Amino acid sequence: MEFSYEITIDEYVAGQKLYRKLASGSAVARNSALWILLGLLFFIRARREPVFGWPAFLLSCVGIYWVYCGVLSFYPGRYYRRAYGKSGLAGKLYRATLNAQGLQVAGDDCGWQALWKAVQVKGEDGMVLVVFAANTIFIFGKKYLTPEQQDELRGLAGLEGRLPDAPATK
Repeated sequence: MEFSYEITIDEYVAGQKLYRKLASGSAVARNSALWILLGLLFFIRARREPVFGWPAFLLSCVGIYWVYCGVLSFYPGRYYRRAYGKSGLAGKLYRATLNAQGLQVAGDDCGWQALWKAVQVKGEDGMVLVVFAANTIFIFGKKYLTPEQQDELRGLAGLEGRLPDAPATK
């Protein structure tokens, strides 16, 4: 199977968020909650000082910053949108070739290939199909694939059937 595609900013964000969810699982939520809790403890400790001086002020600032970072890590979309501009993916066309052995993706100035047995993480959501292999996240927007191609890609990558909330798109 062969097809051409671009990775738009929305597909990039969706792919990165899906990969993060699949690869990290609940570890992201645990780490975020830990930073929020530590930040609150620092803030509460600073506020209990009898005299609110510079040490208590700095401790409060650190606590507030950790709470802010913890909350922000629950919503990584903004970070991924900014990272897209630096990724070099904007406006680039890629050609993917997938067969029983693996996948090969070629762009104007670079290319990647990986065997299916090297795939470590795979998944899909309503917008993208994601495959992680050879230290590379392959993000395939569903709008570039026919329903038959999506099913073939699922079969080659070892994904289960179509998601119930993911309508087939062209």
